[in-house]
Amino acid sequence: MIASLVLSATVSADGPNLVPPANEQTANYWCTWYAQNYWIGRGTDLQSLKGVSNSAAREELNEHALFNEVDGWATTYLKRGRQDFIFLTDHGWQTKDANKRIAGGPPFFNLVAEPSDFPRYAGLEPKEVLKRFNDDIKSLGWNSLGIWTRGNVTLEQARTFVEWSKYAGIRYWKIDGGDTNEFNAFKAKQEIYPELILEYITGAGGNLNPKWDQQLDSYPSVYEIGGKLQQPMLDCLQHSDTFRTYDASPLLMSVTTLRRTHDILKQTQQQARYRSILNVQDDCNVAIGLGVLVASKRHPNFDERTLQGRDLHHQLSGKRRMQKRINEAERFGRWARIAPAFPAGDGVYVSSEHELVDRCQFTQWDTWDVQHLWQSGQPKRPRHHGPQHAAAQSRN
Repeated sequence: MIASLVLSATVSADGPNLVPPANEQTANYWCTWYAQNYWIGRGTDLQSLKGVSNSAAREELNEHALFNEVDGWATTYLKRGRQDFIFLTDHGWQTKDANKRIAGGPPFFNLVAEPSDFPRYAGLEPKEVLKRFNDDIKSLGWNSLGIWTRGNVTLEQARTFVEWSKYAGIRYWKIDGGDTNEFNAFKAKQEIYPELILEYITGAGGNLNPKWDQQLDSYPSVYEIGGKLQQPMLDCLQHSDTFRTYDASPLLMSVTTLRRTHDILKQTQQQARYRSILNVQDDCNVAIGLGVLVASKRHPNFDERTLQGRDLHHQLSGKRRMQKRINEAERFGRWARIAPAFPAGDGVYVSSEHELVDRCQFTQWDTWDVQHLWQSGQPKRPRHHGPQHAAAQSRN
């Protein structure tokens, strides 16, 4: 009895916490885009894919979706990991009225919130909207607010938007295309607000690596030496803070992304000019092994929107059921406190000479890439597909 009591006291004693506190300067983020897509027709059984589109997803991003107490994305998602992630509002938050773009800029790069979607901020000047928006997100436990943009801006416009972000404490822009010739946003932020983290992309030529429909022994990405986007990628890595390896079809997300990452790192290792940190989207386990960033988009909703009786979630389809793996993102956030991501030009990159090829059949429940993988309701042949990557790799 005495031994039992002593053991109990020993087990219950508080030990040291080996996990550091959350890093205020994190560049990992949770993004609204997958939730926006899933909420199209939510609560119904769709009979076709008509209406499931990017434009429809843009309309799902509003104050209610973010802040309602029952199932709001900012109020109910990622409860145990928010301090490790920026909350990034994706496509659709900016004004649709050109007359309200007071600093100019294209439709998706003007940093003016749409007042009809966010009435709580109506009547405020843009920089004040951003500040209130950021304060509201941070009050819910998230690291901060991040914002999505797309398009080209002049240096003058970029300076205005950077000034607004500095005033508001906005720490992250996801530049989802554009500004890769002059890098005006990067120039402006380096001059005015170096703490602002800018993400650039070149795209990836589709959500699969090239020649996916051929029988090959190797499937290099567009970032490979001699690849279509090799040089634009190398340019971005010298003029950005983060570089996203871009969209990949969910059933082959890991192998497609690993190949892209491999093709980049073997060219950039031990070269400090490649200052950008890679972001591999929502592949948390891959990110842990490679010292890179995550743009998590997973959310817990399942069987709330179906296609002919079967859950329809193009971005998160497959047996992994990422909707039930929210804890992967939470664990990754804590891991990143101990081993934060580092630039593509730092360290040594080592990979195996052996390659593995993965194949699968896509259906209309599995991918949004209708043009390439789904035509007239039938899978496009051949049914195999082969983005792959070296079987093992490490960065030191």
